[in-house]
Amino acid sequence: AKDKTLSEVERKHLGFDHTELGERVAAAWGFPDSVKATIRHHHNSAGYRGDQIDLVRCVEVANLLCSLKGISSVGASLVRVSQPAIRALGLSKQDLLVLADDLEHEIASNQNLFTM
Repeated sequence: AKDKTLSEVERKHLGFDHTELGERVAAAWGFPDSVKATIRHHHNSAGYRGDQIDLVRCVEVANLLCSLKGISSVGASLVRVSQPAIRALGLSKQDLLVLADDLEHEIASNQNLFTM
């Protein structure tokens, strides 16, 4: 459904979403708290209360930009724009446009990170 986020669809059909699962996997693998927080709250930085808030907000905005550019693990843009995260990071509309425009170049120039 176009009016639902990925997490909403997952919770409806699975009873949990990928952020919860990802946080549990990260905990089991001994990842740092900053990584666990970012995984858990990358769609909802407003729900995070901790020292890593700017990191969580940055990842939430990065996830949004990737989704809007069609770079998504599920092949669809199922995220909502987080105005609070954008404002808290001090990003303007022009900043977002520049980041989105630079995204493909940055991915291409760091392609070695995406291969095994």
